Amino acid sequence: MIAITLSTSVYYFSNFQKIEIIFKSLLILVVTIVTWSAIVDITEGVISQRYGMSKGPPGEKSKLDLTGRLQIYEIDMQIFKDNLISGVGPGQGYRLRDIYGYGKQVAAHTEFSRMLAEHGMFGLMSLTCLIGIPFKQFFRTSSKDSKTIKILFGTLALLTLLHTAMRISMPCFAFGLLFPKYYD
Repeated sequence: MIAITLSTSVYYFSNFQKIEIIFKSLLILVVTIVTWSAIVDITEGVISQRYGMSKGPPGEKSKLDLTGRLQIYEIDMQIFKDNLISGVGPGQGYRLRDIYGYGKQVAAHTEFSRMLAEHGMFGLMSLTCLIGIPFKQFFRTSSKDSKTIKILFGTLALLTLLHTAMRISMPCFAFGLLFPKYYD
């Protein structure tokens, strides 16, 4: 939803006439609100509870926990600090999160912290490349439609890496869609 909103905003706002900008902004806002409302309806409010946007059971304070992701992220940062140069090795963060205080073996929920913990400085260099690719591809193209497509897929890939790591193939596929040349 964020990727689609961002890419359509860039597409529509490339023509800077004030009345059109106001109209298109309102249109995007309405579409976003309707889409979110439909998703909340379909999931019967579970999605808003998951992201801390509504209260859970009565008497329970609403908080943004995201299923322990913050604690996993903090543990990964500690592992990275303790193993700065080479990291702990691919897949070893899974076991070490238990030792570092999570209480059980758990997979990383974000690719960014996992790469740092498991690959150290090499992971940091890889992440720099991974984040830089969408920007490079965006600035290499001149077509408005092509820029919109590249914003869509770059944002989608990076945001997906924030909550699923590389457990699914979709972010890799979305990154791959940054490289073709799209014509009007």
